[in-house]
Amino acid sequence: MTDTPKDDMLEVATRDSLRHYLELEAILDCVSTGIIVVNAGNIFLMNREAEYILGYSRSELKGKSIETVVPESKRGKHKTDRSGYEKEPRDRPMAANLDIEAQRKDGEMIQLKIDLRSYISPDTGLMTVGNLFRKIRSG
Repeated sequence: MTDTPKDDMLEVATRDSLRHYLELEAILDCVSTGIIVVNAGNIFLMNREAEYILGYSRSELKGKSIETVVPESKRGKHKTDRSGYEKEPRDRPMAANLDIEAQRKDGEMIQLKIDLRSYISPDTGLMTVGNLFRKIRSG
């Protein structure tokens, strides 16, 4: 069976897409802020600093609901709030002036400051980017 020009083009496009994805991942790993990119409520991409903050590897969270890292008692409200954000996305701090808790893989609850940014992808729709900053408690 011989490859058609269409098969060759698809192979090149797939290879180029993968290369671009890996380059983006490498660039995000150079950033000292935790970054999680969410699409339709599921984790699409995260960087090394987000892995460190949350205690999960990216392979453990990719494709999982963002609520995975939200404390169980707050998941329902977060899902409702996220749905509202998806209807009217805008760049802003998440829950301004409130403590935001995340649950690490080991169960530890941590305080975060999260800034939300959004991007509309022509291929996948709304992409929400969360910039994570871990709060250090004094005392």
